[in-house]
Amino acid sequence: MLSKSCEYAIRAVLYLSINSTEDNKISIKTIAAELKIPASFLSKILQKLVKYKLIFSSKGNTGGFYVDEQINRQPIIAIVEIIDGLKSFQKCSMGLKQCSHKKPCALHNSFQKSRNEMLNTLKKTSIMEMSFNVTSGFASI
Repeated sequence: MLSKSCEYAIRAVLYLSINSTEDNKISIKTIAAELKIPASFLSKILQKLVKYKLIFSSKGNTGGFYVDEQINRQPIIAIVEIIDGLKSFQKCSMGLKQCSHKKPCALHNSFQKSRNEMLNTLKKTSIMEMSFNVTSGFASI
């Protein structure tokens, strides 16, 4: 349901949440190497997140990317909305243009419940919560 760009964005933001501060910025090369993501692809994703103020960046010798406490409180859906938009939660699972609750495709009713559950989870789960799961060893990025 999420694009590869969105998956990379979530992983990168979680990495920054765990490892960065305003005084400890992380370079694109470090993030890309640690997460095994192509640096040029990741750079475009992170610049988009900077543009929408979901992460911060600075240039220079001590430059790099970082997040702060306020960003850590944001729900994961904020990342999804910037990278993929929310239309992915409304698109037909089979790619039909005329799929709706009134005229559903063969998968519509089966997928609608799980799609809504995923959307609700992304809305109620903060970056900080997911970062805690990673640092506690309950999850990985």
